[in-house]
Amino acid sequence: MWHKITYDHTNLSVPMGFNNAFPLAFIAANQSLEFAVFIRKEQNGRSSTLYFSPAATALAMTNPNVTPCDKPSPDGIEFFAGERASLALFFPEL
Repeated sequence: MWHKITYDHTNLSVPMGFNNAFPLAFIAANQSLEFAVFIRKEQNGRSSTLYFSPAATALAMTNPNVTPCDKPSPDGIEFFAGERASLALFFPEL
């Protein structure tokens, strides 16, 4: 199952704790291509949504604002964290 966190750019640039937690979680996952985070910047320019792949669920769950979601559509999706090749793994149409 995928998870997402939507955050407002006026309050913080990345959800608190992500920059510290991601490297440790990524190493613990043996730097798997399936452990990835993607971002979609909303058209209003004031918010973004981080999408956590199923392998990154434990990392997503460290944030109290996380919600489960379907796999995001590829429209406007960008690589955010993990191995860049994971973008092609999850979104081969891009």
